[in-house]
Amino acid sequence: MEIIIKEGAYITPSEVVEYLYCPRFIYFMNCLSISQHEEQRYKVLAGREIHEKKAKINKDHLRKKLNCTKREICVNLASDKYHLKGVIDEVLFLGDGTVAPLDYKFAEYKEKLFRTHKVQSILYAILIKENYQVEVN
Repeated sequence: MEIIIKEGAYITPSEVVEYLYCPRFIYFMNCLSISQHEEQRYKVLAGREIHEKKAKINKDHLRKKLNCTKREICVNLASDKYHLKGVIDEVLFLGDGTVAPLDYKFAEYKEKLFRTHKVQSILYAILIKENYQVEVN
């Protein structure tokens, strides 16, 4: 799905997560154009490498445990209504007719879901619902 973004100000789920962590980051990055120097951080680089690998391997693999019937990889979506845009790692189409975002993380799951991950997933769900006109749980 190709989304054309019209003129205007848009925010990304990543910017919202950065804001929740520290509101000054957004000001420094977007207003003062001060880089975070992500290219120097190990976890950022490792996470990007994982994203690249996941996007290339097993392109036809469907997540059977999630009852996935179809998936789209690296989906670029935007919402004029909410002035939101983002790239979703995977959009999963499920057997019950709903759709779900899947976001890769460079972390080990330890029975705790972080607030920032919840917020990011909710924003991706909003983008999916608006662009695909389907239910996202």
